[in-house]
Amino acid sequence: MKVTLIGVDPGVVDTALAVLRLDTESKTYNVHSRVWTGVSRMEKQKFIIQQAFLQRLGEETRRWGTGDVVVRAVEGYRNRGNNMRQDQQMSAMVEACSKAIKGSTIVDNTGVKNVVKPGLMKLFNFGFQRTNHRDLESAVRIAIKLGLADDDANKALSDFVLDHLLGTPWTKA
Repeated sequence: MKVTLIGVDPGVVDTALAVLRLDTESKTYNVHSRVWTGVSRMEKQKFIIQQAFLQRLGEETRRWGTGDVVVRAVEGYRNRGNNMRQDQQMSAMVEACSKAIKGSTIVDNTGVKNVVKPGLMKLFNFGFQRTNHRDLESAVRIAIKLGLADDDANKALSDFVLDHLLGTPWTKA
């Protein structure tokens, strides 16, 4: 079975896309990531998100979103009430990214670090480029969190971890 987990961490400064592909038959995995910077701006008191970015985001998630099971997660944003402009911008960014990614689910990130621990992340040998708010790590975490909620994706993730624990780690493709 081929499982693809796609996670997006929308941001006003950086927006990150992370793709994790697991092949349970060949016992291989692959990781793809991308970061966009400067895709939004304020213009005459209006928040503008570049349409070319949203189109590219949709295209990339369609291109990478193949397999028997595909999970598409967009990290949600909780208004904090400290900065109304930022809350509005982030909410608009989440909504726009979710619309651009067909079949995506907005996932609350509350407690995600307690579910997707650093040890699990380490098994995948992620090499994260530096971003404004560790956006790539968040994108991966949110994809794995939603994957854990899907029966087939959860089985693939558990097989991946179990094989690693048994001394037969999967090969990075």
